[in-house]
Amino acid sequence: MKDTNGVVVQSVLRALDILCLFQKSEELGVSEIARLMGLGKSTTYGLINSLVSRGFLEQSSATKKYRLGIRNFELGRYVQQRMDLRGEAAPIIKEALSSYHETVHLATHYQGEVVHIESYLVPDVTALYTQAGRRTPMHCSGVGKAMLAFLPQQYLDQYIFQRPLKALTPYTITAPQVLLQDLLASRQRGYAIDDQELEQGLRCVAAPIFDFQKQPVAAISICGPVYRMDSQRMQEIAQGVIRCAHMISQRLGYHE
Repeated sequence: MKDTNGVVVQSVLRALDILCLFQKSEELGVSEIARLMGLGKSTTYGLINSLVSRGFLEQSSATKKYRLGIRNFELGRYVQQRMDLRGEAAPIIKEALSSYHETVHLATHYQGEVVHIESYLVPDVTALYTQAGRRTPMHCSGVGKAMLAFLPQQYLDQYIFQRPLKALTPYTITAPQVLLQDLLASRQRGYAIDDQELEQGLRCVAAPIFDFQKQPVAAISICGPVYRMDSQRMQEIAQGVIRCAHMISQRLGYHE
């Protein structure tokens, strides 16, 4: 069997497809795997034995079914170690920068605060420049709200609602219930909006970036002055931000 990239070995593809079955089931028996793969039991058994011999599958002594082996974790750790958020995001963000000609921010979070990783600027754009390492509140920034929308309630209770929500501008949300409603809307549409909440005169559209454990580990935003960021342009930018965030998430091992 061949594709445009060269030789593809059918048995290897089948073995890899068997491993992928365990994304939805913790344990599977030989009959279940054979049925899901559309293969005979003898062929399935041979593929399973090959995966067991290399540590990719292991058999439960209690149920006699198979589950993912420790080798998957070891290889996953190697992949995780080589992944650098800034490096993985850079080419994708540069593409967004050339498309929208506005400031792009990349940030993560730590104990209820946004930690800015990088700001990407174009020469003639007037917008907030955020120095790498700078911390800002999560409740009033686009990147912060994009991550909060997908973080558990326990995180909000521990880090966001333990003290009054500080107003940085007249537009900052300071009521917990209003913030929760805003986060729910952000989660439903897939992106968050900062409408002059962090800095007056500036609007941002932000989307969360997920890692291989489906955790919102970062966010990306595109920001610009109010006179350029009307509702129509923000809708257009939102789709680009979502697309960029999804591409970066995939580079970090995220799968829906």
